[in-house]
Amino acid sequence: MELVDPDLRPDSSAEEMEGVVTESHSIGQGGTDDGRPLKPAAIDEEEDIWEVEALLARWKQGRRVLYLVKWKGFSDEVNSWEKRKDISTELVDKFDTAYSKYGGNHLGVELLDKRIHQGRAEYFVRWKGRPGSENSWEKESTISHERIGEFEARRRGNASEL
Repeated sequence: MELVDPDLRPDSSAEEMEGVVTESHSIGQGGTDDGRPLKPAAIDEEEDIWEVEALLARWKQGRRVLYLVKWKGFSDEVNSWEKRKDISTELVDKFDTAYSKYGGNHLGVELLDKRIHQGRAEYFVRWKGRPGSENSWEKESTISHERIGEFEARRRGNASEL
């Protein structure tokens, strides 16, 4: 399967993109009336190419790198983790540039807590659109400086209210 940022497709036009997303009554509801989860719309179902709005985060599980995908036209509840090899190189490169610019994950994370583990700061992360069971402790070096600053400011604000 290949995941493609529509802005990076050389032949994409507004006319081509019409009708790519499924019927509007089902968009963003997280599932169909019979409880089946929604799937993103295919750009080219025969070629197994799906439309992506953005990559939100990068997560490493051992040697495997996964990217949190925001599907175009769908709510965050449909976001999913996808393997690097299944995503277009251009989209990964675009995300990795932003990752470097921000100093880590930026858009797809919310910091819930902080701890010092083996002498280093770690943050408890909620991944955008993913179930709470996937929340995880992540190294400070994988989180953007801006998100850490926001978290620390909230903590200071909460401490001053006590």
